[in-house]
Amino acid sequence: MGDDREGAAARMRSGVACRRGGGLAVGHGGVRTGWGRRSQSSPAPGRPPPSPMAGRSVPINPLTPSSRRTGEHPSLAEGSSMVGPRKISTQIFGAFAMFALAAFVAVGIGAHALSRYAAMTSEMEAVTQRTVLAERMDGLVNAIVMESRGIYMSADAQDAERFALPLLADLAQMKRLVGEWRALHGPQELAAFEAVAQQLDDFIAFRTELVKRGREAGPAAANAFGNNEDNRSNRQALNTALRDVARLNESRAAATDAERDVLQSHSLWLQAVGVLLIAAGLAVALTLVHFRVARPLRGLAKTMQRLAAGQEVGTIPSVNQRDEVGDMARSLAVFHDTAVARAALEADAKSADSARVRRQAKREDLTAEFNIRIDRVLDTVRISADEMEETARSLNAVATSATSQAKEARGAALDASDNVRSIAAASEQLSESIAEIAERIGHTDGVVRSAAGDAARARANVANLLGASESIARVVGLIREIAAQTNLLALNATIEAARAGESGRGFAVVASEVKLLASRTAQATDEIAERIAAFESETQGAVAAIETIARVMGEVAEHTVVIAGATSQQMAATSEIASSAQATANGTAGVARQMEDVTSTSEAARLSANRALTTAESLAREAHALRNAVETFFADMKAA
Repeated sequence: MGDDREGAAARMRSGVACRRGGGLAVGHGGVRTGWGRRSQSSPAPGRPPPSPMAGRSVPINPLTPSSRRTGEHPSLAEGSSMVGPRKISTQIFGAFAMFALAAFVAVGIGAHALSRYAAMTSEMEAVTQRTVLAERMDGLVNAIVMESRGIYMSADAQDAERFALPLLADLAQMKRLVGEWRALHGPQELAAFEAVAQQLDDFIAFRTELVKRGREAGPAAANAFGNNEDNRSNRQALNTALRDVARLNESRAAATDAERDVLQSHSLWLQAVGVLLIAAGLAVALTLVHFRVARPLRGLAKTMQRLAAGQEVGTIPSVNQRDEVGDMARSLAVFHDTAVARAALEADAKSADSARVRRQAKREDLTAEFNIRIDRVLDTVRISADEMEETARSLNAVATSATSQAKEARGAALDASDNVRSIAAASEQLSESIAEIAERIGHTDGVVRSAAGDAARARANVANLLGASESIARVVGLIREIAAQTNLLALNATIEAARAGESGRGFAVVASEVKLLASRTAQATDEIAERIAAFESETQGAVAAIETIARVMGEVAEHTVVIAGATSQQMAATSEIASSAQATANGTAGVARQMEDVTSTSEAARLSANRALTTAESLAREAHALRNAVETFFADMKAA
């Protein structure tokens, strides 16, 4: 490299000027024609012998007459006419702004999808909990009704206490569940819920008053207060309202599930678009840096090295670019033409010292101007490289933050999946409890039906017994009539015996005994009639009681059938809730997998930002190397 620099300096001192493609080269050693033949001319008198470097020439581009006068390169004049140069920093910032925008869009898409999915998961949890509470409320209403009927059928207040305690406990649980249920409704749904809540509050107050009357006034008062058609209509309306709420929650759960599926499908497409945007932005940025900055700077550096070494330069690259690299290339073209012009001036200076001094001054002015312009261009390139490096570092930080946020979002999705799975497990346990309740209700229904049958048979037996007692009463009446007639016959016999005197005395004794027997028979018959009357009265009371029992057992059987049907509906609804919760858990797990993809995408973006940072650092090193080459070149020029 040192020999090349010495050769270049020697060529500058020797005033070589040649034309590209076989022009003339004038030096101390004579005239060269073409590139390799020397004429046989001798040195001019008074001049020193030719130096070892005198035979070498500097290949240059041809100069037009105008450029020979002004020192301008033809392409420089063309580049100088370009309007509105575009800065490298602007192009780089635009490309990396596209990359940053694509990265932000991708992260925003992932964050929006996660936020929306979390909102739908929360809504799904609230709907599921509201449905479970509605089913539990319906079950509590039925349980409270059964316990109320236990109070109605109790013998006394002490016997009713065993139904009153669980009834009050169920009412307390219902009141607590109403508060929990109210907290699960939003402002828009609260107004509709308050109507059902008011019905529940009225139901709780009514049943509390029923227990109070059963304790204070007895089961009969409680029965009169609560066992009527108005109360049954109110309770059936409450059951209907609770079932309507459960069906509404089920429809909302289905709608939320459908919306979640649509969001999941759209999020996949949006993530794919985000990845493509990131890839496109990064490709544009790297392509711009490579083709508009790095490669042109390497070409200019090689051209300067060839120019400094005295090698053939040919066409100077990048003179048509409308940016700092183009300015530097055109400045290098000016310097190249200046060197050629200086060679011509040195050749002409052999015959005129004054002309040589003027050309030397012109050359120094052009060199100083080129030095200023090249310093300005190099400073711009250095600043652009520093700004691009800072931008790459910012993009790296953004990509790292996006990766961290995606990991946190994946953790949140996994937590949501665990919560939904817990709800599914609770729903399954509730389904098992309802199945057990249904089994017990079925058993209760069998017992009630058996008791109703026994009551009907007892009623028939008592009716038969009442008929038998009536038959006995008729027989007793007949016996009473016979005793009266016997008494009358005995009286007649006594009268006839008295008329007969001594001969009728024995007949009178017999008549007296018959009369006594008839009197005893009449007394016994009267006693039997009284007991039969008492028996008939008790039997009629038993018949009325058995009829009441049969009617109540019939109503209990009807309500048991209704409760069994409601329990079956609860089992079906709870199974659907468990299935929906399981599907939600699976969907949340799918979101977690998607967030893993987002994490991978963010990591890829971070790696791409690292590559961009490496490219920016390489550009800074290239700019620094170019500045060193230019400084070395000017140092060599000054030394020459």
